Amino acid sequence: MATRYAVVLAAAAIALLSASPALAGAGRQPAAGTGALGPDLITSVRTADGNTIVVGTSTGALGGTFQADFTESFRDVIHADGSVNIAGTVSLQGQTPCGTGSWTQRLVVHVAPDGSFSGQTAAINAAATIPLRTQYSFSGAANTFAYTGSYSCA
Repeated sequence: MATRYAVVLAAAAIALLSASPALAGAGRQPAAGTGALGPDLITSVRTADGNTIVVGTSTGALGGTFQADFTESFRDVIHADGSVNIAGTVSLQGQTPCGTGSWTQRLVVHVAPDGSFSGQTAAINAAATIPLRTQYSFSGAANTFAYTGSYSCA
């Protein structure tokens, strides 16, 4: 009986130690890393109320907590002072602490006239193939950025 109990206990310990954070009940965990943006593919440009509105897609990659490639669909509103407000959706495919698969995030970004940018993003899990919830902010310039925030495995 003692041997059977030891085997069951050892099996349970191995399962817990190898489980994803979702199974281990880890809750919110810190997330941090860097990213790089590829070139934009512009699909439309128009003007309205003195602003230029640009719609398109871009690709890129994340490193750090999330190792993923992404495609972003965006709508930029470029103001007369050179600042830009961006709203978009980002489709990601890669590896996370919650598993490997795909997930989608909403994106809100402000670009200053000097080209520096900052924003926030959060996961939209409707079409996710992994149980991931994210919320993080990012900032950068040119085509690189750093992100910090949190995630949980749903």
